[in-house]
Amino acid sequence: MKRLILLGFLLNMLLVGCGTPELEGIILDVDDNGSIMLAINLSREAYEEIKEESPTTLQNETVAGEHDLDLIHLTYEHREELQKGDVVAVWLDGDVMTSFPPQAEAKKMKVKK
Repeated sequence: MKRLILLGFLLNMLLVGCGTPELEGIILDVDDNGSIMLAINLSREAYEEIKEESPTTLQNETVAGEHDLDLIHLTYEHREELQKGDVVAVWLDGDVMTSFPPQAEAKKMKVKK
């Protein structure tokens, strides 16, 4: 009986660890320095309208109120698997730093189909 309870507890911990993603968005840029700029709450249609703009321009226009982009800069170990325009689910590793845009480390990112 104790083994069954322990097995159930461990299975529950495993499932909680896999949980649901904290963020979903569209990648606006993956740079050579390991930073990924992600726009949260951006539709595919809206992305098509801004996809040719540089990340710096988008960030500056967001500050100026010209865009209503919810941006976040992420670092991610396996960024070579990702590219601009990918719609991704993101699991964070630790806290989000309060800056503009916010910054965080991703422990897992999965491209959504």
